[in-house]
Amino acid sequence: MKSSPSSFAYIDPESQRTGSMSMESDVYALGVFLLQLITAAPPMGLVQKVRRAVDVCKIRAVADANLSAGPVEGLTELANLALSCTEIVAKDRTDLVSIVIPALKWSTDLNQ
Repeated sequence: MKSSPSSFAYIDPESQRTGSMSMESDVYALGVFLLQLITAAPPMGLVQKVRRAVDVCKIRAVADANLSAGPVEGLTELANLALSCTEIVAKDRTDLVSIVIPALKWSTDLNQ
């Protein structure tokens, strides 16, 4: 199956190199998707863009206008969760079952 340029951004670096996919590959793709939700930006180069913004405490500068008015702590926490999903080395990524799913469930519970 051939990847389009935009879908290429969802494929983790190890899978790009080896051609094999894993649960950690899915976690990477989820992280990129979460970053898109935060920024409303295309996926290419997004991990690096958000990582730089978080490093200099400027998450609002890259956040979608609809989100940037909210509390910066929650936005930063979600960005850090997404970035932990997009670590270069698969074994360094956040665990989907024990960390990511509970964190996302907790955030949806806030809206009920």
